[in-house]
Amino acid sequence: IKKLAGNDLIRAYQGFRNYTGNSMDDKPFTATAPLPWSLVGLVGVVLLWRARPLRLLIAVSAIVFLLDTLVFPVATLFGTYLHGSVPALALLAIGAIEVAFRLGSLAACWDAGRPWPVARAAAVIVAVVTAGSLVAGTVTGAQAYASWANAIPSRYAAFSETLAAVGLGDAVVIASHPGWVWRETGHPALVLPDEDAASILSLASAYGASVIAVDGADGRWPDAATATGCLVPVPLTPAAAPLTAFFIRCTTSP
Repeated sequence: IKKLAGNDLIRAYQGFRNYTGNSMDDKPFTATAPLPWSLVGLVGVVLLWRARPLRLLIAVSAIVFLLDTLVFPVATLFGTYLHGSVPALALLAIGAIEVAFRLGSLAACWDAGRPWPVARAAAVIVAVVTAGSLVAGTVTGAQAYASWANAIPSRYAAFSETLAAVGLGDAVVIASHPGWVWRETGHPALVLPDEDAASILSLASAYGASVIAVDGADGRWPDAATATGCLVPVPLTPAAAPLTAFFIRCTTSP
């Protein structure tokens, strides 16, 4: 278990568990900083930090960030800052809007007394283009997300049927997406940390887990399973792809 720092922290801020590998739609990604809009929003937050209506939001954002960073310093965001970042993201959005209004005021001052309001026209064009890009990106992203999400139930149903067939209908599962496992199969589930096989076997011993499930490529998994003889591949049907799973046959590598 490690604290988020460097590239891990950058990807964590963007809502990903690891900074290399595949994203939730199985497309490869590389480390990229969440700039410039987050930085613009932060500038706006600094300008607004004394605004009474935002004090509670600022306080909640800071407290949640500190809790998820210091109290739960694990290399995963599932159920932690992926959801806990909502107040901070709302605050950054408000800050970015404040910066836009300030720039609009500066543009109005620049155009004062000029026959052609060049700065104001430029500000309007930028606002329209930005808004259009956001709407188009939101629609496209929503369609891609819906297509991706609709495929989840079928592969986890196939996974659950395989476990039931071998007498593991109530097995505790260590999974890269524990929420999906629990929701779709009813199996108790733990999150799969981005750690080596020995650490995962120790986790399995502590919580009585008997199966590991990895949805696609997730950090060092599933490749890390080859480092120990305690993990045996589960013979899943093609309907479960890209899910891979392993039976935990022992908790101490031979």
